[in-house]
Amino acid sequence: MSKKVALVTGANRGIGLEICRQLIARDIHVVMACRNLEKVQKAQSKLAAQLPNALAKTSLVQLDMTCDEDFQTLEKTWCQEGIDILVNNAGISRAVTDTVVTESEENARLTLETNFWGAWRLSRMCIDAMKAKGYGRIVNISSGHGTYAKLDRYNPGYRISKLALNGLTKMFDDEVKDYEDILVNAMTPGWVRTHLGGLRAERSVEEGAETAVWLCMTNDKQIRGKLYKDRGVFPW
Repeated sequence: MSKKVALVTGANRGIGLEICRQLIARDIHVVMACRNLEKVQKAQSKLAAQLPNALAKTSLVQLDMTCDEDFQTLEKTWCQEGIDILVNNAGISRAVTDTVVTESEENARLTLETNFWGAWRLSRMCIDAMKAKGYGRIVNISSGHGTYAKLDRYNPGYRISKLALNGLTKMFDDEVKDYEDILVNAMTPGWVRTHLGGLRAERSVEEGAETAVWLCMTNDKQIRGKLYKDRGVFPW
């Protein structure tokens, strides 16, 4: 069997970069996607300093989640060739202290387009090749803040985007229910020390990425259509 290929969005830093590192260490070829090509080149160099052959095991693509041209280029190249593992990690949070009444429509729309619409679009682009192979993994990086148990009025664009991403996970799981080796799941990394989470966060990026990588690599066909944290099912 040829080496598996993973596409990771938001790959230039934080959890996305750590997911790339852990996948490369497992001999997965990683397509690192980021809206700024210079930033993802620097991230690739960082990985090359940590892992042997990281340059040979990575490819770089420019992907702005709001840019049609970037999506079209990606679809004609990597998606047509076949992505085995898709990690929808790219995400933004722009209105932490705003409420459902005060957040601007501009902020909310951009957040939804990045966190939700981009993930939907990529999943649709990759799913046909996965079906043709009879193999695939889609891992959506969600958040506990997008679960019904934790919904409140703050940061609505972000919370709604993750709530919608959870729903998308269930719908794609149903789309591939007849394919036992195509597994679609979501995970919440918890509060992680990243640019998004801040320095006071309680978890390292290694801890935040671990469950996502587990979902990428699992061969347990029962692990499907659920939200996970620390390898355990987390309530929607």
